[in-house]
Amino acid sequence: LLIGGTILGPLGMLFAVPATGVMKVVLLEIAFVRKNAHLL
Repeated sequence: LLIGGTILGPLGMLFAVPATGVMKVVLLEIAFVRKNAHLL
């Protein structure tokens, strides 16, 4: 969030919020798949 805000100003903050959410979900999915890979 802060990086987006510093580099791109208010517009950067606007894009940083959903981008952060997407990254969080992707990382959680990767962690879940790796943890449960033996079940596949």
